[in-house]
Amino acid sequence: PSTLFIKLLYWYSIRLKKTSNTRSALNLGKNNKVSFFEGPHTGENYLTTEMINKIDRIKSISYRSVFCILTYVTPVYCIIQEPYLVVSHKISLITFCLTTIMAIFGMFIERWLFFIESQHSVSLYYGNNAV
Repeated sequence: PSTLFIKLLYWYSIRLKKTSNTRSALNLGKNNKVSFFEGPHTGENYLTTEMINKIDRIKSISYRSVFCILTYVTPVYCIIQEPYLVVSHKISLITFCLTTIMAIFGMFIERWLFFIESQHSVSLYYGNNAV
């Protein structure tokens, strides 16, 4: 439960106001306007495909919900319900193995979200207003 609380705090903190923009990246102060004469490239390159990702807010919330269910809710539920199950040891072992696999899958979802939702400062060069 404490790691879930820390994860929720982390998700809240990354939703706060973004502090870096093109002016702060160039260290020009608050009153100076910054605009690009022309774009850096006419097509996609490594930086635009690997470091500038966008995901819808609704998809992000749904993936986070799946992560929480697979990684926190399901294992805790199985551990709490284990003494009350009237099944053989073999079925209980299979259930816990499947729960472990689901938890690992949930962690892979979370790591993927971490990279998709990350905001790199190089995206300022490619036209994003703030990071």
